[in-house]
Amino acid sequence: MRRKFVLASLILYVLLAAGSAAGLLHAPDTKLAAAAGSPVAQMLGPAVCFADVAGGLTATGIVTALVAVGYPGVSGWRRAGLVGGWFGLSLAETLQKQHVPVVGPPGAIEGPNRFWCNAMHAVADKPVLAVGGVLLIGVERLLKLPQTRRAPSLPYTFPSGHAARSSYALALLAAGYGHGSPWAFTAAALGALVEGWVLTAAHWHWATDVIGGWLMTGLALVAVLPRRK
Repeated sequence: MRRKFVLASLILYVLLAAGSAAGLLHAPDTKLAAAAGSPVAQMLGPAVCFADVAGGLTATGIVTALVAVGYPGVSGWRRAGLVGGWFGLSLAETLQKQHVPVVGPPGAIEGPNRFWCNAMHAVADKPVLAVGGVLLIGVERLLKLPQTRRAPSLPYTFPSGHAARSSYALALLAAGYGHGSPWAFTAAALGALVEGWVLTAAHWHWATDVIGGWLMTGLALVAVLPRRK
């Protein structure tokens, strides 16, 4: 079952990435962005600020670390693997955004009161991005790719790192502290859907970016979560 899921997810991910880069999905993405934002346009400012923090490096990194420490019934190396999945998602996002040319939607909405969001980004997220830049340059040297020579600016938008990291943290919460109950996973899925909807409605990402982030999360979870008996 897992092999079929991994294969199907990889095929769909490659198709989304190739279709987005080639511009084949621009028309449906544009329609979805307009449809998502029109009903609640007045609420998107505060929602964007929340979505920015909820899917950011700082919040998801803290949640992932706490879940890994308290995750029931796993050994030390498996706990490290749970955190490693978060690092893998963030690094994979950075590498792909450097080289998959998908330009994001125009007119991205910013929250009206973003002081504490910007403060968190400056204090915590920027140092993490700087470390990510060092890792990226190291990987590029190892693979003999063109050098970025600086921390990643993430010029393109596929996949959505916010969608990937937030859904990953929510799934770990549901699987660990929620003991894998259907209600816990339903709540996690609803949280991921709200995050993805806000990112799309506020023109931070195309819908295909968000779906790509979710597919990345699914693959990461298959790799790090213990098999249920």
